Order: sequence, then structure tokens, then C-alpha cells
Amino acid sequence: MDRNQAIGITLIFLIVGLYLYFSPPSTPPAQRPATQTVTPGTDPSRSATLSEGNAARLGSAGVPSTDSLAEARNRSAYGRFATAAAGTEREIALENADVKVTLSTRGGRVKRVQLKKYQTFDGKPLILLDEQSSQLALEIPAAAGGKIDLYQLYFQTSSPATVVATGDTNRVRFRLEVAPNQFVEQTYALAGQGYQVAYDLRLAGLEKEIRKEPVRFYWQDNLKRLEKDLTQSRNKSLITYFLADESFEKVGENSTGPQESKVSQPIRWVSLRHQFFSQAIIARETSFASGVLQTTDADAADSSVVKTLTADLLLPVADLQGGGGKFAFYFGPNSYPIVKKVAEGFGENVDLGWPVVR
Repeated sequence: MDRNQAIGITLIFLIVGLYLYFSPPSTPPAQRPATQTVTPGTDPSRSATLSEGNAARLGSAGVPSTDSLAEARNRSAYGRFATAAAGTEREIALENADVKVTLSTRGGRVKRVQLKKYQTFDGKPLILLDEQSSQLALEIPAAAGGKIDLYQLYFQTSSPATVVATGDTNRVRFRLEVAPNQFVEQTYALAGQGYQVAYDLRLAGLEKEIRKEPVRFYWQDNLKRLEKDLTQSRNKSLITYFLADESFEKVGENSTGPQESKVSQPIRWVSLRHQFFSQAIIARETSFASGVLQTTDADAADSSVVKTLTADLLLPVADLQGGGGKFAFYFGPNSYPIVKKVAEGFGENVDLGWPVVR
């Protein structure tokens, strides 16, 4: 390379360098705004609202929310009754001079019973049963399969708490609406004095929702200790029942282990009996179709429980659909002048030492 070529190449590099140094950097092209594609016939704002609703139901990371999972479980468990699976419990007291019965909108059931004129051996109010001691279930055979415990669902009522005056009768009515003209209704009535609570159970317009099988009424009670002599209380606590053929039977008296009676005949009433008090379910017009009655001794080390008594009864569903579901509860003392008026044969709950003449 001669001298002139070298000078020329050097000048070219110098010019290119100066151009790159003094020229401003190029500006990148502006981004076009994102385009929202709207399907004809839809509203973009509604689409956004639906997306937010879906996000709320799904929660973070697209996982279904707790509420939606609970709704799905309720639909699976209760079918057409699922709308009553959630609610707010409210208590309604129905009382007279003798007894205070606390009812609950959860299940439309008896929650607590106090005998107002009696006390326990240690001077406390005599609570015959409550949620801690007593478990109740009312199971209907669902048309879709399985059973639905109505006592786990929430009922509606407009009835207030009330103290019944002598000579009057007050009622508390609970209703669970499934659809127009389709409902479960439970009505409790208490007179101004006495220990009986009338109980009506009605299944209206639900023939297609319930299989033609018996309804199950289950009552288990861990009898509270009410008397001082625990051994005597345990020996004298038992189940008594009265059949449609007018025979009076017992289960578990002076027992030293579990006792059971499977009854295939119609039953008029069943009593879970303490030594000096009783709690009973009575069929006022028809009968229970059958039942299994059990007694279980309490843990010897647990002085708060006398004995566990269980009545597992079947009710003809046709009676409940046809308006024949008329029952009564008795919560009161084993006093013969009182119990002999409760129901036929009920006076035999009191041992007078000789046969009672009816």
C-alpha cells in the first residue's frame, strides 16, 4: 500500500467515527394500543364484571373459593334442600309455670329443657336435656338417594319467645321452604301449665322429593346426673315403651352392660327415664312403625353421666305427608297423678308396687 492509499483509508475511518459520535440515537417506533376484541352482542363492561365474579369464586391461582366449595358440598348432600343448609341460628323459648323449652331455628328442634319447679341434688336449676347431653336426628329418604337430616338445616319462623298464661296455649311454627307449595313444617304447642309439648310434623308437596320409605327419628341422651345417689340412679334409669297391642315393656333396668330391644311392632310411645323424671316421644294418633331401643352403662369414672339411652324409631312417611304426623313430647316428673294423664299406659312409668289397673 502506498502513502496516498493509507491516508485515504485513515480519512474514511475518521469521518465515520465523527458521524457516529455526533448523530442522536434513533427513537423506537411507538407501540400501538392493545385492541380489545368484543364478540358481537356482548357488553365489554359486563364481560369485565363476569371476569371479576369468576375470580371471586375461584380465588387466587384459579382455585375455587371456600364459599363455592361449601355450596357444592351442600348441593351434593342436600339436593333441593341445599338452600337451607346455611343460616343463622336463633333460639325461641316456649315456657309456662312448669317448664321452659328452648327451640332452635337450626333444625326447628328442641335444644334445651328446664323443669322450673325442680333443682338438682346440689341446688342447681334442673336442666333435663341440652345440646351437650342430647342428640337428635330427623332423617328423610331423599328421592335422589341417601338421607337428609332435617335437624341440620335452618328453618324460618316469625314466632316470638313467649310465656304461656294459665288457660292459654301458645304455638311456635317452623317452616323450611323448598319451592312454592313444597315445605317441611314443624309446630310446637304448650299449654299454660303442664309438662307436655304437642309436636306436629308435616311434609307438604314433597312426594317427588322423598322416597316412599320410613322417616327416621333418632334420639340419644346421656342422662344428666340429677340425684345424689349415683348408683341408685343408674340402676333405676331405663327405657320404657308401650306397644299398639297395649303391652308395656322395659329395657335396661338394673343392667350391668349394654341392653337392646328390636321392636318390629307398632309403638305408641317411648320414654327415656331417669329415676324421678322422664323425657318421652308419643305418637298421638298413629304409631311408630318399629324401632331399636338401647341402653349403655356410663363410664364408672364419669360421675356426670348416669346412663346412655337411645331410641331409633321409624315413622311411616305417608302419615307425615297426609297430615297424620301428630306427636307430643313429655318432659317432667315421674309423678303418678301427672303421668297417668299423658298417654295410655304412661302411668306404668311409676312403680306403685302393684299392677296398674287401666
